[in-house]
This record gives sequence, structure tokens and C-alpha cells, in this order.
Amino acid sequence: MGAGTVTLADGREVPVVAALVLKLDPEAVAGLTYDRHTTWVGSLHTDTEDDLWDASPGLLTLP
Repeated sequence: MGAGTVTLADGREVPVVAALVLKLDPEAVAGLTYDRHTTWVGSLHTDTEDDLWDASPGLLTLP
């Protein structure tokens, strides 16, 4: 868990706390590539008034 920023389509930057886990497809381990065989699972939280529910497309930036 840690701090990050979501940049919304209109250019606004929203500070967030991200709790993410990289989930590996166990059947894909032999020829593992992170782009094709993994998925991010978790949540984002913000203390701002910004509604992130329909923030797509947005860009999450982590340090």
C-alpha cells in the first residue's frame, strides 16, 4: 500500500492511496511475461471530493 496519483482524462491529478497486488496466472509460469500473464488487483482511495468511480481512462502513477 502506498501513495500515488491518478491523472484523469481532463488533466486533473488526484492524490490516492493504492493497495495493489500483482496476480499471476499459475498456468502461465513456464513462459512468463508480466505483460501477458499477470493482472493487477486491488483498490484506490482518495480523501478528495473527486469521484474516481468513472475515472476511466485515467493513468495511475506510483513512485
